[in-house]
Amino acid sequence: MTCILMAASALFCAEPTYALDNGVIRIEVEPRLFAVRFVGFRDKPNFVAPLAVEASVAEGKDWTDAGGLQTDLLPYSGKDAATRRGPAEVIEYRADYIAMLGPPSESSGMRLKKEIQLDGDLPRAHFRITAQRVGADPATVALRSTVRLGAKSTVRLERTDGDIRVLAGSDSTIPGVVKSRRYWLIPIPPTTDLRGVILGASAPRMIVANDAGTWTRTLVAPPVDASRIPNASTFVCVLDSPTGSYGAALQGKLTEVKTGELVTLEEEWVFTKRGG
Repeated sequence: MTCILMAASALFCAEPTYALDNGVIRIEVEPRLFAVRFVGFRDKPNFVAPLAVEASVAEGKDWTDAGGLQTDLLPYSGKDAATRRGPAEVIEYRADYIAMLGPPSESSGMRLKKEIQLDGDLPRAHFRITAQRVGADPATVALRSTVRLGAKSTVRLERTDGDIRVLAGSDSTIPGVVKSRRYWLIPIPPTTDLRGVILGASAPRMIVANDAGTWTRTLVAPPVDASRIPNASTFVCVLDSPTGSYGAALQGKLTEVKTGELVTLEEEWVFTKRGG
């Protein structure tokens, strides 16, 4: 389907952070960094780990890693500032919804839009990324949404969803992955120093657990053709102890898009409070 991303005037606000809050869960986004900086229950530990960004960098347009929850295009071709950090325009904002539109990328020929919608007063939300082809020639791309993980958290995958395998950095999933009766567990930080380990799985969902409870990210329409998914993995996890870089991603299929065409990645988020 060919269409053009919604056009609207940007909303300008002196405050760099916009918050969605339904009295149960809270999500904070920073458009100038195109990043989600807080995800979780009100007054509880953050499920994502943002990184400090100097004010001069945040106000600029150079590539930077703001941590939290961010998006990349695959195949990854380098540090594309327009895709990774924007800055984005807020084209619509309410207490339960935000839509941000990033700038066109000269290097990838794509333009990203991110939307978050809270589900009434429930501990649930929807996250949707839309990439539009603005370049002149067709391109084949996939979307990846990565959360940077903080200490004292654990990634869980349902064992019934499939096995975890090593994509790089090790010959074995041990000791990075622990097997329980129901889950594959990936403790953050790992119990042993790991260097550049990348794990993958054909899993439609992942769970982040911390002292607040759990955050389940589920692909709304998970791809089924493994040959069209980068590394045949809808789930990817990076573990690097020397740099303290721990991330877990969900990614979609490679899709050819012509000028004006779209590719999307949509997740449903469900939160369960610890002891609740």
